Amino acid sequence: MATKTKEYSKGTEWTIMIYSAGDNALAPLIVSQLKALKDAGRHPDVNVVGYVDPSVKGVPTRVYCLNQAERFAKRSATDSWVRNLDPDDVELSRIRTDSARDLCKALNTGDSLEAKPALQKFLNFCKENYPARHYILLLVGHGMIVGNDAFLPDEAPISSITLKDLGTLLKGFGGKLELLALHSCSMSAIEVAYELRGKANYMIASEGLSFIQGWPYRNLLMRIFSLLDEARNDGASASRRYSTFDVKRLVEKLYFLTYYNGRDFMRAGYSQDLALINLKADFSDLTKAVKALVRELKKGLRSNNEQAKRLIQLAHLESQSYFDESYTDLYDFCHCLAESVTGGSLRPLREACEQVMAALEPNNSPERKERFEKIVVHSKIFGYQYQYSHGLSVYFPWSKPVGDAENDVLKKYEGYKFSTELGEDSWLRFLNAYLERTKRKPRLELESDPRMSAMVAATVGSLHKPVGAGGVDVDHKPTGGGGAGCNCPSIKNFPTEELPIKGKTKRIKKPVVSKRNRYEKL
Repeated sequence: MATKTKEYSKGTEWTIMIYSAGDNALAPLIVSQLKALKDAGRHPDVNVVGYVDPSVKGVPTRVYCLNQAERFAKRSATDSWVRNLDPDDVELSRIRTDSARDLCKALNTGDSLEAKPALQKFLNFCKENYPARHYILLLVGHGMIVGNDAFLPDEAPISSITLKDLGTLLKGFGGKLELLALHSCSMSAIEVAYELRGKANYMIASEGLSFIQGWPYRNLLMRIFSLLDEARNDGASASRRYSTFDVKRLVEKLYFLTYYNGRDFMRAGYSQDLALINLKADFSDLTKAVKALVRELKKGLRSNNEQAKRLIQLAHLESQSYFDESYTDLYDFCHCLAESVTGGSLRPLREACEQVMAALEPNNSPERKERFEKIVVHSKIFGYQYQYSHGLSVYFPWSKPVGDAENDVLKKYEGYKFSTELGEDSWLRFLNAYLERTKRKPRLELESDPRMSAMVAATVGSLHKPVGAGGVDVDHKPTGGGGAGCNCPSIKNFPTEELPIKGKTKRIKKPVVSKRNRYEKL
């Protein structure tokens, strides 16, 4: 590593940090993404620092700085030379800073470094050795943090990061963390947004699946370079060199680059949603609306009239869901419920739903400033599987989680800011009431029914393990590694149109994509 790393990085405009939790099957794909970043070239005012934890036991975790050891030369269009990562391998032992020594010592322990301290030490290292006026953090790995509460899982040792951990780890950037890009499954959730307010300014994430090759890292970095060159004032002082630079414009450009790159996955039959969330927005209207919704939902569940309970269940059934029905798009749930409530005594429930929808509705104004006044700046989809996504999901299982006595999901949920800030009218209060009120009564005549007794006896001693709610094996405690989609059929009945293809007889599903607005041009 270059011996003047500290001096070189001093005063950098942007530091881009990529933390890759590849201690699983994702490792080879993560390396290819890092090489794509290297292939984007270099910029004198940008540092790109990567952390890669490989999956093969005994292979050390490495830190790379893609801006060192080579000159800032423009690439020729005919330059086909393959740049490998060897010159970018950071020799931590040669850096005389506390954070570098701490990270070096931790990585020398082999495969014993757990997920939380690993991310903490990496962030500390970047902040001390690559200080900047602006930061971008990309977290790459398995997601599903809400309910599962196991983000960026490691397999050696088995460990992961909880939602509260994530909020704690992102402290200390002093408002300089402009963008948190969560390249993981099911991270665009209202619980995540509440937890990370004040830790980052903007967030890009998906409610459903996210594909490891779906984000165009090379193009994203090149776009950052080009926007900086466009705004650079060479005659100004270092502090005024980018005085006209528009961070919102950069964030929006990166969002649309990611979305349009991912659309090609639709050609292979995949679907995805992608949201841009403004964590700097005023959440007071959303908080007020959710509290009103919870009050009306609980009131409906407590009433002797079965209609309210059935309407809530039906809206839950119809609305957009993710990962074995564990999460539901909050906007779509309110939309489905509002459509079924026509008036009468349930009219306040409809009005509460409309308030939540208004708080989550993007502003499709041609003016960027007006678009960024909303919490959900953009929410786009491709494919039909997530066509009713609107940006933020909420934890909404059909039954109480089972098989995790050691890690009580609902108990952890109590500590989320989405619960503590809403108090008596938190979503958790409704969820507990819903799970209790919609549970069927036990079949008391089970023991007296000879046919049922025979069926129960037949299963004793079998090799089949009982399965809990959502397909969870109750004899196997869940870990953070379950980031893949379910192979079971969906209970949703979403529309898919089919179109004929000229020539050979074949029927395909018509792609469903978000409408493109005039300001989305890249």
